Amino acid sequence: MTTETFIHEAEGYYGRYNPMQLKYVVQWLDKRTTEELPYLWAEVLKALSPVYRTPPGVKELEDAWKIVRTQRMQEIYPPRPQITEERMPEAEAKKYFDIIRDTLGWLRKQKRASK
Repeated sequence: MTTETFIHEAEGYYGRYNPMQLKYVVQWLDKRTTEELPYLWAEVLKALSPVYRTPPGVKELEDAWKIVRTQRMQEIYPPRPQITEERMPEAEAKKYFDIIRDTLGWLRKQKRASK
């Protein structure tokens, strides 16, 4: 979701921003990534009623962002797998290198045979 899409959704659901409010909301939203904005939008929808036709301002966005940051960040950015520095045992590495060497040799033969 882009900032423009977020604004479009907010204005369609809540009502139009006034120019000054729009300026500051856009500045605030531009600090978020396209991956984060859908989660922010979902939290805004949960927290802010459209009954008064007032779109979310910076305060409402900050409140929703606190929830996203504390409860939803692992959905947006899952933890990366841990990389270990352990070396493969020499015998096991040789086995894989032999398989790769044999496969490449077989592919070379197949290519020559097809000419």
